[in-house]
Amino acid sequence: MPVEKGALASRSQRLLDLKPAPHFEAFMKGYMDQWSQDNPEGYVLIAVAENKLHSDAFAHRMQEALARPLPDWVMNYTMMTGDPRLQEVLAALLRHTFLKGFEVRAGDLVISNGVTPLLDHLFFTLADAGEGVLIPAPYYPSFDMDLMAKDDVVPVPFYLVEDGDVTAQLAQAAAAAAEAGSPIRALLITNPNNPLGIVYSTATLKSMLEWSVKNGVHLVSDEIYALSVHGEATFVSMQRVAQGLVEEGALTQEGVDTHLHLLWGMSKDFGGSGLRLGVLHTRSASLKKVFGSISPFSQASNLVQYALTVVLSDLDWVDAWVAENQRQLALSYSAFSAALTEAGIPFTPATSAMFVWLDLRKWLPKQGWEGEAALWQRICDEARVVVTTGHSCHAAEPGYFRVCFAWVPAEALVVAATRLSAVLDGAADT
Repeated sequence: MPVEKGALASRSQRLLDLKPAPHFEAFMKGYMDQWSQDNPEGYVLIAVAENKLHSDAFAHRMQEALARPLPDWVMNYTMMTGDPRLQEVLAALLRHTFLKGFEVRAGDLVISNGVTPLLDHLFFTLADAGEGVLIPAPYYPSFDMDLMAKDDVVPVPFYLVEDGDVTAQLAQAAAAAAEAGSPIRALLITNPNNPLGIVYSTATLKSMLEWSVKNGVHLVSDEIYALSVHGEATFVSMQRVAQGLVEEGALTQEGVDTHLHLLWGMSKDFGGSGLRLGVLHTRSASLKKVFGSISPFSQASNLVQYALTVVLSDLDWVDAWVAENQRQLALSYSAFSAALTEAGIPFTPATSAMFVWLDLRKWLPKQGWEGEAALWQRICDEARVVVTTGHSCHAAEPGYFRVCFAWVPAEALVVAATRLSAVLDGAADT
């Protein structure tokens, strides 16, 4: 779509050219006609990465906090990088949970109105236009928008084989990107992984970090699902991996502090995507200084910061919340995976986050991405189930689809599997 002459700046063209994933339009259509016990023919919406299984309990806790008299500072300006009271509470929470044993300092946290603006600010700061960011694929579809929309940074998907030589794979991918004109400035990972629902091994994380630091590449570790492990897996934060490598003498503290940046937030582990609260942990002095200047563009609401200061300061409640959330994730995953197995639909076994990666390659009506698009459309129209295409996630080949199983109750997941099975049986007959 061309920009009308004189209407917008030329840099708006890439925003006009960016196309939303096809599931967004389907989701909005289905949103007005959702499955429920009272609407059994409605759409089952399992394409959006939100956790609604236990969010009502968190909302109730927030309401209790906001029922108190508001302190004066809520109505005024506070530190643009986050209110110091919430920074202290979040530092304590991180030390208590997935960064246990690591010294999380409040001054190393930047609070923003979501992880998305933090990603935008990070890559505006870490990379110049046209430079590349390595991302193990398949990956979260909106990373493309996060990197390209304003920053004009190039996402570079590569297909990591954990059982192989991780260092060699990174070097090969970086060399290919540089030859194509996009020298690599950063490695962006999501752990636990979206869309695979797995955690990376400690050995893989070590190789990633060592390669990054030794090559002057920033490593951005998106750990927004850190507290959503629901199976037999152990999540290890990249920050703890870094601590071990420094203690072993494999890396210097200065090298780690300069190159490692961790992201987390309230959207996934606490089911609070509407709260718009993200956290960056970095020990890079220059990066923190930059965020002191850029944070006014994405400051979190004081009202939200105040309520979270009250709610998250109760670590016993946090422990109970995390345990119940993990229990409910496990129950939903168990119900869905059992239904898929019974239907003969293959998938990647998951242990973390809220995703199931379906393998529907044998049901493609024809080869290539057109075949995937055709099957996806049939699933939408005939099964009235909305999933995310593998193409949107940069899958290695057509035929994979992402399911986000925490957006609907377990009963709806069983309905979705039954409907999928019926459509796939029909596809096999044509």
